[in-house]
Amino acid sequence: MTPYLAIDYGGTTGSGSTDTNQQGMFFSASGGLWYNVSDRFAVFAAMAYELMKLQYSDTDPFSDNYKKNAHSLSLNIGISI
Repeated sequence: MTPYLAIDYGGTTGSGSTDTNQQGMFFSASGGLWYNVSDRFAVFAAMAYELMKLQYSDTDPFSDNYKKNAHSLSLNIGISI
């Protein structure tokens, strides 16, 4: 069994069909256990936290900006072949 930690950091940007401008920051941290069943097969489980800070505008011209923080917790279970 091997414990592991992972951290992701990045940014978001986009444009929708209604000329909505979206931009923000993305952060994720997770930790869990990795278990090698054989040389070519492993299973893992982890808990993760994600944060996405968004700033967006849905007016034209883009004069009124709105801010929102989206948080989530997740349980990840999987296999690796």
